[in-house]
Order: sequence, then C-alpha cells, then structure tokens
Amino acid sequence: MLPVQDVMPSRSTPWITGTLVVLLTVVLAGEVLLPEPAARALILSYGLTPAHLDWATLVPSMFLHRSIVDFSFNALAIWVFGDNVEDRLGRGRYLVLLFAAGSFAGLLLARLVPDIAQPLVGAGGLAGVLIGAHLALFPRSQILMLTPTWRGVDLIELPALLIALLWLTMAGLAGGAWAPGLVPVTLLHELCGVAVGIPGARLLVRRDRMRCEWWNVPVGRHSPDRRRTSRDTSASSVNSASS
Repeated sequence: MLPVQDVMPSRSTPWITGTLVVLLTVVLAGEVLLPEPAARALILSYGLTPAHLDWATLVPSMFLHRSIVDFSFNALAIWVFGDNVEDRLGRGRYLVLLFAAGSFAGLLLARLVPDIAQPLVGAGGLAGVLIGAHLALFPRSQILMLTPTWRGVDLIELPALLIALLWLTMAGLAGGAWAPGLVPVTLLHELCGVAVGIPGARLLVRRDRMRCEWWNVPVGRHSPDRRRTSRDTSASSVNSASS
C-alpha cells in the first residue's frame, strides 16, 4: 500500500511543502553523484552528533540522507501530511514550524541520547513534526492509500493515525538499516518530531483559518439535496393552496 494524499482539499497551493521535497531530492542527487569518501565527509561535517552537539548542524542534518529508501519514506510523509498543515498555518508560520520545531526535535534527541557519537542525518524528525502537527489539527483525517486488488489497484481511506503509526515503524527500520544498532535512535528522532509538532501546531495555528469554506459545498442543480428541497418546496406550496 502507498499513501497518496489526505482526503481534505487544500485552499491554497502547498508551495513550501513542494519546494521542501524538491530541495531534499536535489540534495540527495548531489550525495549520490559525489564520490563515496566525499559523501561520507559531508555527513561527518553536517550530521547531528549528540555526543559533540554543534547547533550549526541542526538544519543541514535534516536535508542529508544515507539511503534512497530513507529519503523516500521521509519525502512521502512530508508531502502527504504537510499540505494541509501549510494551508491551516499559512506559509510564514509553516516555515517557523518546519525549522524551529525540526531543530527542537534534534535538540530533544541529543538530550535523550547524549552518548551517540555517530552523525545522525535525515528528515525523519522533520516528517515527524508534520505528522504530529497534522494529527493535532486534523485528528479525524483520513489518508488515501493506493492498494493492489485483484482488478489492479484501488484507492481506500484509512485513518491518518494508523498511517502515522505504520510510517513511524517502517521509516524507523529503514533509517536504521545502514546501522542496525541505531534503529531505536532513528525511531526516537521521529517520535521527538511528533512530540514537538503537536504543541507547535497548536501554538502557531491561525484562528481565522480554522473554518474551512470548502466544507460548505454548494448544492448542485441535479444533486439529491437540491431535488429534495425542490420537492419539499412544491409540497408546501400545494398544501398552502389547498388550505
């Protein structure tokens, strides 16, 4: 199964979310094209190392990945969960959430595992922030899943909370595949993101955007509601005339 998007349409184009996914893709392509020693040196220089914490690595470490699989999980989660969060917060506050909460998730991780001497990279904490924000703002949201069936493929709706739990498990395993001993640390980084994203979204949400105009769908000319209204109106007119 593959998550495609949530069921709620956005009122605005998710430019920040799309740009973030593109930037992550460009950085990954650069890593792949680099010679292996240079790519390793890049991670050593800009990865987040809890045992030797350097605040300057908090943001760069989010954009680096050790594998395409790790990148794919993170980019997909950012795309699926980020668009409606961007729409609800507005682009300015969304940027604050991304980089402030993402950095705070890295600091929280370094606080929890201060003895890890290997550099940690990946957008898992950032994706966790957006998942937490999405669950805080849209607790009953559904995610469209592309699912294989006997006829080919089909789209089904599953609760966003269930998809988030599946993503946390699978992304944690994928992120730690290069070093099995760090699987718990990778998962912990994502959980730190979720823990920071929930209060961060509630703090930054714009109250004037809480109401969603797209829920007020106009009744179509041939819709059942319109026909029902027309019949009720006609019946009322007949009753009035007979009385």
